[in-house]
Amino acid sequence: MSQTGATQTGVEIDPRQFRDVLGRYPTGVCVVTAIGDAGEKLALVVGSFTSISLDPPLVGFFPDKRSLTWPRMEASGRFCVNVLSDDQRELAGRFTARNADRFDGLAHDFSPLGQPLLHDAVAWVDTDVAQVVDVTVE
Repeated sequence: MSQTGATQTGVEIDPRQFRDVLGRYPTGVCVVTAIGDAGEKLALVVGSFTSISLDPPLVGFFPDKRSLTWPRMEASGRFCVNVLSDDQRELAGRFTARNADRFDGLAHDFSPLGQPLLHDAVAWVDTDVAQVVDVTVE
């Protein structure tokens, strides 16, 4: 789907309807965290976290192409995925807001690789960036 809502087949798709349909699909929500080059704590919310391979162990997610945070995370070379539970919607909302410091007053620690690790996360995965693939529809 392009910015105008036209698909490769030329069929027009109403962006609001598309969002509403996909919004009904249950998906896990994660907060991906990292430490930026200047030592700042970075975070973004994704609903697309997935296992890619068990051997070697690989995971992936799909950040928004308009994200200002992801390029800074990618440059850091590592990240931590904090898996949230269903009752942590407020926590997810905290990281979607454009606050100056999303971590201010939030209980968190640091993972073995030094990335922000949220207390109360259901699970977490600490990893290095292995490869970034840009998915573009022509």
